[in-house]
Amino acid sequence: MRIGFDAKRYVHNQKGLGNYSRSLVHSLSTHFPDHDFVLFNRDLPSEIPSTQSNISFKTAKGKKLFWRQVGITASIEAANLDVYHGLSAELPMLRPRQTKLVVTVHDLIFLKYPSYYSFWDRLIYLYKLRNALRMSNVVICTSEVTRQDIQAMLPVHSNKLVVIGQPCDEAFYHRSNRENLDQFRKQYNLPNAFLLCVSSFEKRKNHLRLIKAWQDLSIIDKLPLVLVGKPGDALNAVRQVVEQSGNDIQLITDASPEHLKLFYEASTAVVLPSEYEGFGIPALEAMACGKPVLTGTNTSMEEVTGSSKYFFNPLDESSISASLEALHHEEVRNELRNAQQQRLPLYDANTIAKEHINLYQSVSTR
Repeated sequence: MRIGFDAKRYVHNQKGLGNYSRSLVHSLSTHFPDHDFVLFNRDLPSEIPSTQSNISFKTAKGKKLFWRQVGITASIEAANLDVYHGLSAELPMLRPRQTKLVVTVHDLIFLKYPSYYSFWDRLIYLYKLRNALRMSNVVICTSEVTRQDIQAMLPVHSNKLVVIGQPCDEAFYHRSNRENLDQFRKQYNLPNAFLLCVSSFEKRKNHLRLIKAWQDLSIIDKLPLVLVGKPGDALNAVRQVVEQSGNDIQLITDASPEHLKLFYEASTAVVLPSEYEGFGIPALEAMACGKPVLTGTNTSMEEVTGSSKYFFNPLDESSISASLEALHHEEVRNELRNAQQQRLPLYDANTIAKEHINLYQSVSTR
């Protein structure tokens, strides 16, 4: 088959959606070398991110500003594709004559948390999403939570929805040596044991409740808290609380992406208090690094980790605090780790790639 992808995030985005796009395309290319994968972007990248022979890049025809909505249709038809996959909730407004259309919807954050977005951003995102749902033959949701959200908010498209998770980068499954970890701890002045939260500093990521719950712990040997993430709309508020809390909370906003795996490996356990995620890749990354993960109930991250009696209500500081207290016990950490390791095969890159190929083959014959 010849399968095309919207490569905007693949080329330009170095976190979330970009990591998803690169990981999926590379897994498909590696595990299914007999298929051709064509990546479309507004311009050819100055440095080709992949050297795999069955991946090629093409520029989209038409206006540069709206290439994903208009110009891409002619490019899809010229490339003689069996399937075109929009990797971030966007598809062309004009349907190609022969090619089937698949789209991935990661989350409905702009509808669930409208106050975090401007009116115009919400309007644009909703228009693009409705168009993608209307034009698609199949809609991939990265979690059951996202599928249920679409069913509740845009139910007319429920019959198109399937759930396929996402893999994390293979690098997270490979352990660093002790010398590298020791050097890394010194570089960031990390304690020997600590709780880690990896998340951009946005309001819905729930850092302030986590910090308050951690402060309320009445444990003598309380594990320090290390917060790692990119700046966002909650950073100033988080920074102010951290500066008032003393030396046992560390805030890191300038970590390089290459160091993310080392933060996981150096930690004792990982806490992810986010109120809402479309998937929650940090949970999978931490599990791949062999770390126990504590997260909230009724979230997509609970889908990844599996349920646990130790999980908390992310909107309740006392619930978070009780879970943090339990996490200080080694037997609890071991119980979480052992259960979560059993779920890793569900998100193996080969498994996820095979689910996508099976879907592409099915939709291409409709």
